[in-house]
Amino acid sequence: MSTELRQRGAQQDPTAIPGPNLAAAGAAAGSLAGDAHPSGKEKHGRLMQVLRGLSFGVWFLSCCVA
Repeated sequence: MSTELRQRGAQQDPTAIPGPNLAAAGAAAGSLAGDAHPSGKEKHGRLMQVLRGLSFGVWFLSCCVA
């Protein structure tokens, strides 16, 4: 068994690691800000979303209390 310390080979600079190119990935997937949503136009407005949220909250609270 050796008692001397040996240094590993020269390591690369950690700042030299390339990061992902997110702009190229988005363009390759075809997702642009102006694209239409795959499911089409929104079917219900904000009022319906608020009513759905309130009804869910009432249902959930009633389940917790009962």
